[in-house]
Formats: sequence, structure tokens, C-alpha cells
Amino acid sequence: MKKINTVLSVCLAAVLSACAPGYQNPAQTNTDLASPISSAAQSQNAISNASVGAAAAIPGSLPSAATTGQSALAAATPALVNILSQQLGVSSQQAIGGAGAIFSVAKQGLPASDFGQISSVVPGMPQILAAAPRIASSSTGGLLGAAGSALGASSGLGQLANAAIAFQNLGLGAGMVNQFIPIMLQYVQNQGGSATMGLLQRVLLPQQ
Repeated sequence: MKKINTVLSVCLAAVLSACAPGYQNPAQTNTDLASPISSAAQSQNAISNASVGAAAAIPGSLPSAATTGQSALAAATPALVNILSQQLGVSSQQAIGGAGAIFSVAKQGLPASDFGQISSVVPGMPQILAAAPRIASSSTGGLLGAAGSALGASSGLGQLANAAIAFQNLGLGAGMVNQFIPIMLQYVQNQGGSATMGLLQRVLLPQQ
């Protein structure tokens, strides 16, 4: 019996000895498993960083909202509007509306070819014309006389009285028309020469 127990003990020891090299403790197993996961995460991060870098390398890509807004606003504001606003101390809305009202008078009083020549030297003319306040026909009757008085006899009146009403709708005095006109004439002369300025002067200041 003792001999049998001894044989069993020897066999058991041999079995355990044969199995020992293949044994892995839990800590080692977890380390091996963690390695592929870390590699995958690193690969994903590398791809993400490469994508961001590629986008940043494209000229004009990913502009900030503030920069885009400022650039769009600057590009949308005609130079004449800035000049009127700075020299007369009026808001940009008043400047573009007043210029639009005066250019509308010129458009109505000149042949299309003549006004086209003026428009060609004034960047943003469609935008300026579109900003002119609309005047209800029912409001012109009682205001034309007052507007004519504010403009003075030297203005030649005519359609400029409607421009004066538009100025009042903008919160400007009707007399401001006479302050807008010289600046606008000077701007057109600087942009297109004396001949082009003369076309505008002829309709705005017919007695001069």
C-alpha cells in the first residue's frame, strides 16, 4: 500500500511539473491584454491628430466665427457709406439710406446710360439703392413744402424733396441732403473723373 502511494505521489509531482511552464498569473495576463487595447487607442489618436493637422494645413480652413463675421461686414459696407458716416457723424444705416435716396433721385432723372456710368464707379450701388427708405404716396403731400423749404432754393427742388422726406424717415433733418450731396459728388469725381461727376451734379444741382 505504501508502495502504491509513493508511485501516485511521484506521478502527481511529474504532472504538476509538466504543467508549471504554461501557468500565467493574472497580473501577467491582464498586462498582455491591455497592450493591444493601448495600441489601438494610440492608433486612433494618431489618425485624429493627422486629420486635424491636414485640415489646418488647408488655406482658409476652419476660420473663427468672429473673423468671418468681421470680414463679411467689412466687405458688405460700400466705401462711400463709411465716408459719409465718418464725415457727417451719422450711423451707417443713415448713411447708406441717405445715399440711396439721393442716388434714386439721380436714377429717375438721368438716362439709363448716364446713370449706368455713375453706377460703374460706385462700388455697392445696388446695395445702396436698396437701402433707400420707401416713401408712401399718402405722406408726400404735406411734407413736400416743408422739405423744399429745408433744402433751399439753390437745390432746384424737384425730386430732391422726396429725398428730403426719406431723410426724415431715417431720423435725419431734411437739410442734411445738402450736406450729403457735396461729399457724394466729390466721391464720384475721385472715382470716375469730372465728366462722371458732372452727370450727377446736373441732376442734383441743376442750377449750378
